[in-house]
Amino acid sequence: MMRNLVTGGLILISAMCAPIAEGAKIYQLTNARVYHKDGTVSEYGGDSMLSMPRKKDALQPVEKAYTKAQTKTDEIAPAKVDSVVVWLPTVPDKRYTFVYLPKYGWSTVIDKAPQSNSYVYSDGGFRLRPDGGLWFYDTQKLIVERDGKYKDLKNPYDQSPEKFAEKVAKISDGDTALEARLKYLLGREYPENYVRMVKMDGDTVFGYLHYDAKTIAKNLFSKSGTLLQYINFSEEPDGKRTRYSADDISEIRWFDNNIAPNTRVSLSMNSPVMFKVNKYTRGFSWLWDRRPSGCIVKWEVWETSGGRNPVSRLVPIVSVYFEGAKGAFMLYSNGSVSIALLLNYMKKAAPEFHAMLKEYYEDSPDWKGHRNELKDNPSTILNLYEEYLKTHDPIDDRPDVKVSDDEKEDEKKDKEK
Repeated sequence: MMRNLVTGGLILISAMCAPIAEGAKIYQLTNARVYHKDGTVSEYGGDSMLSMPRKKDALQPVEKAYTKAQTKTDEIAPAKVDSVVVWLPTVPDKRYTFVYLPKYGWSTVIDKAPQSNSYVYSDGGFRLRPDGGLWFYDTQKLIVERDGKYKDLKNPYDQSPEKFAEKVAKISDGDTALEARLKYLLGREYPENYVRMVKMDGDTVFGYLHYDAKTIAKNLFSKSGTLLQYINFSEEPDGKRTRYSADDISEIRWFDNNIAPNTRVSLSMNSPVMFKVNKYTRGFSWLWDRRPSGCIVKWEVWETSGGRNPVSRLVPIVSVYFEGAKGAFMLYSNGSVSIALLLNYMKKAAPEFHAMLKEYYEDSPDWKGHRNELKDNPSTILNLYEEYLKTHDPIDDRPDVKVSDDEKEDEKKDKEK
């Protein structure tokens, strides 16, 4: 009887554990270098890549990345790894080191010093942004290790600079140099609304954004509804405020995260509405990458679902702007790739580039893998444009959209029809 119970228990444990090992999810794929505790090193790049370290999961290498033959080849137990370094192939100079802390899980090293080491752990995992910045998801913990002992601070980004300074002093054991480095790295030196703005004429000013009711309403009831178009700014915390639009300001840079700097840029965006797929509006979107050939940006739109009882929610959209094009076009929305509007525009603007895009993302045997690559690293589409520019002139359809003229231009075009 006892033997049957033990055997049954082992079978139950195996049944519970096996799906976790076999069905572990693959996250964002990266280039990587794994330093094993036995002194060996594993390299990943090209067709061989590594899923981002996450929580307490085993490391997961894949072969034939972004093809229909993509396969997970192994699982590397955290206990066998000394550290792992990850980076995107398009941004090889921005690399992040992860170590496994048994009390927490995979954590990224943000500061090393003779007296202490500092890490960040994220409950929701990590993601490399196309410009190489590192994002944290869900609950985060700032961890300070000294002499093998760990102290942590929960959700540092939810705290004011004053509160952060008070709490980080408690876990730093009086190391003021460490405190200064952590304040800088985590952007806790200034209030969240402190920014640097670059005007359209090139002048740069530093100051504070104000989220007053009138400016919020002006954005809410603007032509876009969700694309930020107006800001209220003062050079002193309580100084005279001036309202600017995306016609006046080219860039806004926050100082609340120096691991992944937050910047909004003024850009013409393709923002279609019913019966107007070629509608554009100018506004501030989050900058994810910028090159001479173009940029990758993120913004939000309302999505409604639910039939009789519809529910509306803001969902993220990632768009690409190719230098010289009329505006930035959607690549994916809420995690689903959609390039129909981009392809439609390129038919006329750049027919041969249209053919390149269609072949890569629709007609290739590996088109599904290429679309997954686009979600993991949307900057890869800029690589295609740069390849196109080797033998072709840039697109010549520069935007002339202005916030102040949107409504007037629409009325004018409607009359002309």
